Amino acid sequence: MHKLCLFCFLFLLATPESLGFLRDLFGSRRGTRERGGFYYQVQKGDNLWSLSQKFGVSVDELRRANRLRNNDLPIMRLYIPRGTYNPKETAKAPPHPDKQKIVATTKPAPKPKPTPIHKPSQPTSQIVAKKPAPTPQIRNPAPVAKKPDTGYFAWPVENPVLAPQGKFGPRADGTTSSGLQLLTKPKQPVLAAREGRVVYSGTMQGYGQTLILDHLDNFFTVYAQMESVKNLQNGFTVSKGSPIGYTGPTLHFEIRKLNQAVNPLNHMDVSRLKGS
Repeated sequence: MHKLCLFCFLFLLATPESLGFLRDLFGSRRGTRERGGFYYQVQKGDNLWSLSQKFGVSVDELRRANRLRNNDLPIMRLYIPRGTYNPKETAKAPPHPDKQKIVATTKPAPKPKPTPIHKPSQPTSQIVAKKPAPTPQIRNPAPVAKKPDTGYFAWPVENPVLAPQGKFGPRADGTTSSGLQLLTKPKQPVLAAREGRVVYSGTMQGYGQTLILDHLDNFFTVYAQMESVKNLQNGFTVSKGSPIGYTGPTLHFEIRKLNQAVNPLNHMDVSRLKGS
C-alpha cells in the first residue's frame, strides 16, 4: 500500500503541469551570492593592519575569519574574506584619486556681434586721426620660491633624539627601517603628530604596543614600541599634541602615505631633532 502511494506521488510530480509549477517557483529566484575568499601567504613584515589596507577588509573581519584571539599573524597562511556580489553586475573600481584627470568642460565663447559703421558727418579731410595710447609694459614678477614642507607633522615627543642607526631607509646591518627610531625617557608622553582618527590600537607583531592615526588625507602616522597605549577606541578623533601613550626606552615613528612608508624628515622640522 505504501509503495503504491509513493508511486502515485512521483507520477503526479512528473506531469508537465507539476514540473512547470516547480520551475516557476524556484527557477526565477535570483540574487546576490557570497563570493568565496582566498588564502594569502603571509610575508615577512605583514601585519593585520597593513593587510586590511591592502585587501580592503577591516582588522576585525580578518581576526574573525581566521579565529585569531589577538593581532599575531599565523606563520603560514591567512584567509582573506570577500563580500557579496551580483553575477550580472561587473562594476569597475574607480581609479585612484592621485591618477584621476580633471577634465574642464568649457562652453565655446559666443561670436562677437559686428559693430555698425556710422558715416562721418564731416568731410574726410577734416577728420584728425588720434594717436593710439601707448601700450603699458607689464613686468613679469619674480618667481616666489616654495618653502619646504617643514613642520607639517609635529614631533611625537618633546626634545626628540635620534638613536644610532635610527634613520629612515637602509641601515649598515643590511636591514631597512620604515621610520625613525627615537631615544626617549621612560614614561615620557607620546603626542599625536597631527589631528587624526584612531584606526588601530593594540599589540602588533614586530611593533609591540602600537597606535595608528588616519589623518584623512591619505597620510597615516604609526607610533610603536610604546610602554603603554591610552585606551582610545577605533574611530576616536585626537587633536594635534594630545597624549596617546607613554614611551619605553625607544619610540618607533612612521609616516605613511596610503600604505607606503615615506621619510618623516621630509615632513617635519628637522632643526628640533638632536643626533641627526
